[in-house]
Amino acid sequence: MDSELALMPAIIFSDSVRRDETTGRRALVGIFHRFISSHVPFTSPTFFATAFVSNVRGQIQSLPVKIHIENARGEILSHATGEISAAHPVARHDVFEIAFPLPITTFPSAGQYKAVVFVDGNLLGHRPFNVELG
Repeated sequence: MDSELALMPAIIFSDSVRRDETTGRRALVGIFHRFISSHVPFTSPTFFATAFVSNVRGQIQSLPVKIHIENARGEILSHATGEISAAHPVARHDVFEIAFPLPITTFPSAGQYKAVVFVDGNLLGHRPFNVELG
């Protein structure tokens, strides 16, 4: 791999992700940016985090990608894995969309959490989000 990876300025949370069979396009359904619960600990339903990665060049057969959901102390509450692959050489400006299905996750308290993305073991970036009482 002859490139410097970059995380686009978005990790988008959604209730589900669907792929159109004709166009191959993804539809993110139920986009949200925080969890609101009447109580804590709060156990989320399964949800998706879609990360956008660019600045990858060359032939990519299989590049491991993972995401952690972490608390403020950096403890991992849940995680998911995926991969980047391409049948043809990749141009630097191409953007990969990796939709991670995250399992049911228990958030022990209200407060700030973060989604952290790694590609090939390298930290790319993170996105904070809140669990709020409402």
